[in-house]
Amino acid sequence: MGNEFVGIGAAAALYGLPVSTVRWWEKQGVVTPPVGPDGKRRYGEHELRQLGLAQLCRASGMMSLDEIAVITAAGTTAIDRRHVIDGRLEVLEQQIAELTAARAYLQHIAVCRHGCATECPYLTDDLRVNTDWRLFDTPDLLSAARQAYRSG
Repeated sequence: MGNEFVGIGAAAALYGLPVSTVRWWEKQGVVTPPVGPDGKRRYGEHELRQLGLAQLCRASGMMSLDEIAVITAAGTTAIDRRHVIDGRLEVLEQQIAELTAARAYLQHIAVCRHGCATECPYLTDDLRVNTDWRLFDTPDLLSAARQAYRSG
């Protein structure tokens, strides 16, 4: 079996992970290496791919270990995996929308012709759409603040 497996140290090193992280991921069900007769974990191609997929999901999808375990576990159904992936995609789409709006606002402020960014009509429009001001049918912030105070 010599070259068919590597130890936990080599598996962790491949992805730049501390061994303690790989052990934690094992406890969370993200990776399931077989244990040899000597009691040591044995990482083959499958387990190394589990670790790699977990690392990619953490880095690119910002997924929790619970979500990753559903994706990497051999016994998980396609429906369960799809449910987790769809949920994460929904979160990512929301984050993308928020970041896109933040970028647009900052780009506007960078070139705004108003002497003070707080006086810019763009700010007023953005506040109406993206804050609790939208909950109050008022023409100005002072009236909205008074309503918010009375209702809260």
